[in-house]
This record gives sequence, C-alpha cells and structure tokens, in this order.
Amino acid sequence: MKSVQEIVESTLFRRAVIAAILINAVHIGLETDPEMVRRYGTVLRHMDTIVMDVFCLEMLLRLRAASPTIAFFKDPWSWFDAAVIGAGFFPGSQFLTVFRLMRILRLMHTVRVMPGLKKISNAVFASIPSLGNVAVILFLLFYIYGTAGTLLYGAILPAKFGTLGRSLLTLFQMITLEGWSGVMYAIMPQSPYAWVFFVSFILFGTYFSLSSVVGILVGNLKLAEEPEDEELTQVLRARARIEARLEDLEK
Repeated sequence: MKSVQEIVESTLFRRAVIAAILINAVHIGLETDPEMVRRYGTVLRHMDTIVMDVFCLEMLLRLRAASPTIAFFKDPWSWFDAAVIGAGFFPGSQFLTVFRLMRILRLMHTVRVMPGLKKISNAVFASIPSLGNVAVILFLLFYIYGTAGTLLYGAILPAKFGTLGRSLLTLFQMITLEGWSGVMYAIMPQSPYAWVFFVSFILFGTYFSLSSVVGILVGNLKLAEEPEDEELTQVLRARARIEARLEDLEK
C-alpha cells in the first residue's frame, strides 16, 4: 500500500491533476458561449462540480502528505490554491461574479504541478526586487522624454503629444514597437530632426529594458537551478563513498 506522500509525488497523480486543469480550462471556455450554456448548461455544471471535487481532494491529499503539516501552510502556492478553490464555492449571483471569475486562476495549478514551470515562476518572483530598479529607470526615461515630447511636438501633433499624459501614452505605444515610425514620419515634415528623439527613445527604452529584464530573469533562473545541482552532486558523492566502502569490505 502506497503512502499518501508517494501518491502525491507520483507521476500518475500529477498527470491526473493536469488533466483536471485542462478539463477546467475547456469548461471555462465553453461557459463564455451563451448557446453552449443554453444547450449543455446541466452538463457544464456537473463538470464544474467534478473538477472542484478533484481540486479539493488534491489539496487535502497534499495537506495529509506534508511532513511536518506546517510545511503545507508555509508554501505560498498552498494559500493560492485555497483562495482559488474557496472562490469556487461562491454562488453565481451578479454581485459575486468577480469571485466566480477567480475560477480562471485554477489554470495556475499547472505552475505548481509541473516542476519546470514552478522553477521559472519562482525565478520571476525572485526577480521582482531587481525589476523594480529597472522600472524606476524606465519611469525616469518616460518622464524625461514625455516632457521633452510635449514641449517639442505638442503643437505639431497635439493628438499624440498635446499633454504630458498623451505623450506618456504615445511613448508606451512606441516602446512596444507598434506604429512608432508612423508617429515619427507625421512629425518629420515640420521637424526634420525628430528622428533623433524617436530613435534614441527606442534604443534606450526598448532594447535597454528588454536586455535588462532578460538578464535579471536568466540570472535568477540560474540561481534557482544551482541548489538542485548541488544536492545532486552531494548525493552522487555520497553514493560513490558508499560504493567504495562496499568494495573495501568485499576485499
């Protein structure tokens, strides 16, 4: 008889949870179609109940398998699961629709169930403090270029640079590389050197921010992998020592 911990850590259990998540995703998608709800409303409600039962059972099994039990409550993903599952018990009244929408967050179960995704998500969370520094630099860059754009091109293209708010919104559009050249060419007939403003912002804004974010994420992802590599190295070394000792005993 397998223990609860062995069941929770088994590949079959993980695949069953992933299957429930995928079924839940299909169910949520079907609920967005009024015709499907009208024709198969009863089936969809039963499907939602079954998926909810599976998620509840999965959480209870993980709670039972946790050793010590307090380790379950120390895991942020456990609190996330509890919040999302708890939201699923709210009735579907119009006043609580926002809570029912939290069912969509059940798809985040895949992050916890799949080790690779969990490692990436942990690296993203670990990168948040460093990404905050990048965000400050981007804010200063936006403010400087937004103020300059309003003063330089506000009279030429008021729809894009008439106010500081419009300038900041235009710069946000530009940093996504969506239609920035059209804005530049609309200004250049009256301001031939406007390309300096736009090209420099693209270089500093887009490529600097992209390279910084990628660098931070890759660095934290590498750090997230190192502990596992160290543990594996220790296990292999211990195994080598045991094998060497057994060989000595046989001699």
